[in-house]
Amino acid sequence: MKFPLLSFLFITLLGNAQTNKFNQLVEGIIDQRDSIILIKKASASTVNFNPLSYEKTGYEKLEILLLNWFSDESKNRQFDLSRSLLLDQLARIGNLTTSNSYYNGKRLSIPSRNINRVILRSSLTYRITDCYAFSIPLVKNPVRKFYYDRKGNPNELNLFLRPKKSEKGEIDLEPIPLELYSEAEILKLLIKESKKKGINKKLKTGVYYVSGISIVPDKNSFHKKKIPRARIFVILGAKRMHKLKK
Repeated sequence: MKFPLLSFLFITLLGNAQTNKFNQLVEGIIDQRDSIILIKKASASTVNFNPLSYEKTGYEKLEILLLNWFSDESKNRQFDLSRSLLLDQLARIGNLTTSNSYYNGKRLSIPSRNINRVILRSSLTYRITDCYAFSIPLVKNPVRKFYYDRKGNPNELNLFLRPKKSEKGEIDLEPIPLELYSEAEILKLLIKESKKKGINKKLKTGVYYVSGISIVPDKNSFHKKKIPRARIFVILGAKRMHKLKK
């Protein structure tokens, strides 16, 4: 019984730490008025996506692309799916305070509870939210082994394929970097994982009319022998009476 008890205590302490950090960050926005804006139209390009584009532009484009797909999936007959700036902020805080275990298939029990408490305390017109978290790779995982060059340029990924011998016994002299995804390929990954989480099924119920989203690079997966990943946190919002009418 010793190990299950220790595991339970660890999970409890971790959950409390996440909740405390979440509560500290939301204090500054809890009384803000929400702004509902239309989702910008955008299309994915075939240009390679640079995972090191920590500037907001790169990852913000991915957010808009995924929101466009959400909008297409929505079956709400009264409202076009829109973007809530307050839910965006809550999604970003969720991304900052949620442990990686929740991005690997675990149900969002603690993060969902924290966000719903904020919604109930606020003056928002919607009182029902659903939260989702998942992650995607940002570089193609090769069949061959790869390595991280610690002496490489800090502004680059420095992930390369292991050298291999040719049929003539020659060894690759030039390092071959791991292949990047295009923006369109990244969007396909985002849609695939969204479907796994059942987000499209929720949108097709027709009760959700706002969404918040945060896509950020998981910086703990960079500059080491790992495939860099992005963390995605999504919140869907619905009016309680709207849901009852359905």
